Amino acid sequence: MSLLFVSLAVALIGCANPSPTPSPSASRTPMPTVTSKPGVFNVIGYGAVGDGATDDSLAIQRAYDAAYAYSAGGAPSMVLFPAGTYYVATPWTLNPIRTNDYWDSSTDAPVASATYLCRGIVTFKGYGATIKYTSSDTRFCWLESPNPIPAGTTYGNLVVEGFFVEHSDRHPGAVCGSVLWLTGQGNVDNVTVRDCSTDANLPRANSSDNVGGVVVTGGASTAQMGYFRDINVDDNVIHTPGQNVIVYDFNAVHSHVVDSVNVNGNVLDQMDCTGSNVMIGGGSRGWRCTATNNDCSNSNDDGIEIDAFNQTTITGNTFHRVRQFILLTRFALPYKVTVPLTDIANNTYSGACGPYQKYGGAAGGLRSPCIEMRANAPGGVYLMPPNWGDVVINDLVSSYTGSYAIHRPLVTLAGPMNSVTISDVNLTDPRGGTVVSIHPQSGGVSPLPVTIQGFTYNGKPLTMADVVAPGCQVTLLP
Repeated sequence: MSLLFVSLAVALIGCANPSPTPSPSASRTPMPTVTSKPGVFNVIGYGAVGDGATDDSLAIQRAYDAAYAYSAGGAPSMVLFPAGTYYVATPWTLNPIRTNDYWDSSTDAPVASATYLCRGIVTFKGYGATIKYTSSDTRFCWLESPNPIPAGTTYGNLVVEGFFVEHSDRHPGAVCGSVLWLTGQGNVDNVTVRDCSTDANLPRANSSDNVGGVVVTGGASTAQMGYFRDINVDDNVIHTPGQNVIVYDFNAVHSHVVDSVNVNGNVLDQMDCTGSNVMIGGGSRGWRCTATNNDCSNSNDDGIEIDAFNQTTITGNTFHRVRQFILLTRFALPYKVTVPLTDIANNTYSGACGPYQKYGGAAGGLRSPCIEMRANAPGGVYLMPPNWGDVVINDLVSSYTGSYAIHRPLVTLAGPMNSVTISDVNLTDPRGGTVVSIHPQSGGVSPLPVTIQGFTYNGKPLTMADVVAPGCQVTLLP
C-alpha cells in the first residue's frame, strides 16, 4: 500500500541589439590544444576566440570531436572553455554513444547496459564562460543532438557545467532548448546539467511556442521501446518562455521508459508563458523521478507536472505566480504494475494565480487546483492506472485573488485510491464554488473512506456543500 504525503504551506505575497555578422573562427585543419593535460581539450587551442563577435561554433565542434575520440575507450574527457564570450551562429551536433540500443523490460535496463560506460563521459566545463546566440537562428541549440535522434541510437555520457547563456538576441520562434536540446525517436542516457544560468531577456513568439531551457523530448511508434534515464538538472538558473526543464515523450503509444530523472535546486522562471516550469513524463512509462528544492515562478501552466511514475518525490519546492503548482497525471501508465510511492511535502506557494492562456488568457483564464491528481490521456480518454494508494494532504494554506472565467475545485483528486485524509487546510477564494472534488475509479476501495479535519474555507469551517465526492464515505471533523 502506498502513502501519499502532501504538505504545502502557502502564503500570499501580495528587443535587443542585433548580433554581429558571424565570421569563421578557424579553418577545418585540426589545431593542437593549449594544455598538455591528458583528456583536456581547450577550445582556444582549436581556434575559438571568445570575443563575443567571432563565430566559434566550428572551433567548439573540433574540440568536442577530439574529446569524443579520446573517450572512445572509456576514459573521461573535458572540453574546456576559458573565461570569455563564445558566439555561436552555426549548428553542429553531438555524437552518439551507442547504436542498436533499446530498453529491455526483462532486465529493466538497456540492452547495451553491459557497455554502459564503454565510452567515457565528456564534460563541457565553462565556469566564467558565456555562450551567445545569433539573432538569425530559428531552431538550434549550441549543444544538440541530430534532430531527430534515430530510433535505437543513444546520446549521453555528458556533463554540462558552469555556463552563462546569453540568448536575448535569438529568434523568438526558435522552439528548442537554449542550454541543451536532445530530441527524436532514440534514447538519452546519463546526462547532467549543473551550475548553468541564462539571461532573462529572451523574447517570445506567443503565449505557448517558445524556447525552452533543458529539453529532452521524443517518442516514436516503433516495435522496440526507447528510454530516457539518469538525467540530472541541478543548481541552474533558467529564464525561458518555454518549459524550463522538460523530459517528455510526446507519443501517445508509450514508446519510452523514463527513469531516474532528478531536478534539484534550480531557479526556474517561465516568463508568464504557457508551459510548466518542470514537465516530466508525457506519454512515457515512468519509473522514478525527483523534484526537490526548486524555485518555480511565473508559469501560466503548472509549476511541476509529473506524469505516470511509480516513484515520485516532490519536496521542498517554492512556487510563485504559477497557475497550478503541483499536478500529477496519468497521460500514460507507470512502468511497473505496482501501487505508486509518492512523497509530496514541505512545498510553499505565494502570489496570484496566473491565467491559463488556453482558456482565454488575461480575458478570462482558468483558476486551477492547488494540488491535482487526475487520470486522463490526451483527448480525454480515461485510463485505469495503478492504485494511487492512501492519499494524505496536510498543512495547505493558499489565498487566491482575481477573477477567472473557469474555476476548478481547489483540491481535485481522481483515480483508484484506498483512502483520503485532508487536514489542517486554510483556503481563501472570493469566487466560491466547489472546494474539494474527489472522484474514485474502479481498482480502489469502494466506498472510498475520506476524512477531512481542520479545513477552513473563506474563514469558515468546510461544509458538505463545499464537497463533491460521489462513491465516497466522507467524515468532516472540526
